Amino acid sequence: MLNRLKLKDKPLFDKYLKLKRHGLACYNFASIFIWRKLFDIEWVRINDSLCVFLKDNIARFLYLEPLGKGYDAKAIKESFNIMDAYNANIGFSRIDNVEAVSLPLYRKAGFKC
Repeated sequence: MLNRLKLKDKPLFDKYLKLKRHGLACYNFASIFIWRKLFDIEWVRINDSLCVFLKDNIARFLYLEPLGKGYDAKAIKESFNIMDAYNANIGFSRIDNVEAVSLPLYRKAGFKC
């Protein structure tokens, strides 16, 4: 079940965002929360990873890689199942803001990057 993002979720997000260093500015709560006027922002924990989805009338997508201690194949697979179930065109299902250090892992798993 997806949860709508609320300001009270900040401590949970901060916990997951601090699990590893990030090089992109979007990996902080304010950079996520600011999009709430343009998108419905939803989150769910899958396999010890926090997955953050943005949704509009056209598509649902992951705003960031699943937040956890490392690459989480199960969280990624479940996230794509969630996106594909909502998106009329599964071509809209994607992960935005993947950091360069993670790209080889996604390529090895068969994703287009």
